[in-house]
Amino acid sequence: MSLPLPTLTFYRLPDVTLSVGTIGGLLNAVYTSLNSATDYRGNALSSTHSWTWATSSAGGTTNAVYNTTVPTGSGLTTNFAIIMAGAGAGSPIMASPDSFIASASHMGIVKSPGSYNDWTNANPMTTGIFSGYWRMAPVAANNVATKIRSYVSQESIFVNVIQNGTLQYWFHAGAIVEPYTNYLSGSLATAEPDDRLIGMFTGYSVAGSDLVSGGRYPTHVNSNGSIHAGAFVPSTNSFLGISNVTRNVWSGVDGEKDLAGNWVVDTVSLYKSAAANNSRVGQTRSLFTLGKSLSAMNVIRSGSTDLYHALLWNTGSASECLTLKAVS
Repeated sequence: MSLPLPTLTFYRLPDVTLSVGTIGGLLNAVYTSLNSATDYRGNALSSTHSWTWATSSAGGTTNAVYNTTVPTGSGLTTNFAIIMAGAGAGSPIMASPDSFIASASHMGIVKSPGSYNDWTNANPMTTGIFSGYWRMAPVAANNVATKIRSYVSQESIFVNVIQNGTLQYWFHAGAIVEPYTNYLSGSLATAEPDDRLIGMFTGYSVAGSDLVSGGRYPTHVNSNGSIHAGAFVPSTNSFLGISNVTRNVWSGVDGEKDLAGNWVVDTVSLYKSAAANNSRVGQTRSLFTLGKSLSAMNVIRSGSTDLYHALLWNTGSASECLTLKAVS
């Protein structure tokens, strides 16, 4: 494999609402969403985008959702398991700086996993390198009015927990960062052998109306219960906080437009979130900024062809948004 990496494309899966307002109900809705064999328009998913998901439970209540396989054929060779979990009590391994919250949902990722063990175990997939958990969505999202909207690509997933139009919690995980320098350069800390970086972006706290112009997502805020972003460092297997390079500050009409006045679809550059060394890390893969959506639309189309899925800060208005490249 070499850079640039293959372009990722996303299917949007059917929305799923919670059948019961509990952490188990939320995790069941996440599983139902991700386990769909068709997209939101009823089209069958390609094998290149087909993941296998499983759940675990205690006392008849679901406490974890995780993938057992990732799609094949893209060139991805660094295997990983994404875990979304939570329960009324527990002592899971958390990623700094978050602490565990009973009945809230949490997410983590394991590089080179084995078989599932237990979500609270120091090695939840028996073997491999575990990131620890960051918070995913608060207890208030365990509500029958909450909607789960998921997207799957060849190498990553994006889950949106929509409590209401402006209370959304975003989770993006997998081979989501393209490094600037490839593995064969000899600088082994820059990439995995397949030239990818494995990581996760979370949005436990709402990104806010300046989502793009303020560089609010993806980024790492080093405080408990905030927005986080991180990736595994290949040479050390440590999990590194990474942040968004600050966007252009725009005032209503400029800043994120080209010279002809068109909103620009652009990748997000990421750097190491450490005061001692703010090195560049890489760029997002098929997750783009769009400045400001022109309407409250969930998809950008050319005729009947989906081009991009819009991730709006406010689902009811023409707000700042991110986009995922759609399967066309």
